[in-house]
Amino acid sequence: MRKAKFSLISILLLLLTGGVVLAEGNGYDIGRWLTSSGGGTRGSEHYVVQDVTGQAAAGASQSENFLLYAGFLTTTSSAPVPPTVALSTATYSVGEGDGNATITVNLSAASAETVTVGYATSDGTATAPDDYTAASGTLTFNSSETSKTFSVSIVDDAVVEIDEAVYLSLSNPSNATLGEPSTAVLTIVDDESGCFIATAAYGTPIAEEIQILREFRDEYLLTNPVGQALVDIYYSVSPPIAKFITEHPSLKPIVRTGLVPAVAMSTVAVNTSAAEKMAIVGLLVLVSVAVAIWATRRRGKVPKYI
Repeated sequence: MRKAKFSLISILLLLLTGGVVLAEGNGYDIGRWLTSSGGGTRGSEHYVVQDVTGQAAAGASQSENFLLYAGFLTTTSSAPVPPTVALSTATYSVGEGDGNATITVNLSAASAETVTVGYATSDGTATAPDDYTAASGTLTFNSSETSKTFSVSIVDDAVVEIDEAVYLSLSNPSNATLGEPSTAVLTIVDDESGCFIATAAYGTPIAEEIQILREFRDEYLLTNPVGQALVDIYYSVSPPIAKFITEHPSLKPIVRTGLVPAVAMSTVAVNTSAAEKMAIVGLLVLVSVAVAIWATRRRGKVPKYI
């Protein structure tokens, strides 16, 4: 509530015009006298004039209103609601070989004021600078702008690895509030992760069987040195085999049949409990070690001739 102050000129104007012109209030320029009920409007704001006791002066004449209303001036106008600023989605995805990921930030409505918001990346399973280049800064929305973008640079390496995540976040908005989502996950899809032979056999990289084989690779093979070595060998020898299968479509049903045991074993493995998964990993390590020992001893044998 603001105390109203009235000049002598305003009083004279009021008396001469029968109360059509209001005096200048404290910080307000009111160009119309309020009704005798004690209320009125100016623009988008609504004003109420009260007397010194805080009671509306209902029923008073206009000339009496002025003298009685020379007390307190209040307004029922509400402050404008600021827009919200948020990321366009909670999940983003980019191929490791794409170079950059473009992240979009939206403003819920255009603002007459300049809006700013900070952004930043942080390590998830992906780490900077090995997998991506850390990014941070401030986005500025000028009047009438409702969308901005920033980029995250992706590092393309030759390492076979699981898909990795980068965390994104917004902070410190000005002339706006944070909306949802204000955080998101950017997934970097490894471009060395194709199951070449299986993809050639099934004809598409999104076949359910291929997804199961990838899960098995990511959860069991890439989590230990022996498994990583086996994956590296597979990726070094499988491209020409996959090419041959692609060039000879009649081989695809045969290869798919040959992959049934591997797919079945992988299905069982990826749908087991944590304890069962540890047992499977241990078994795979033992089998791999046994194969390695057998191969070493076999190479060490020298054929004897009589």
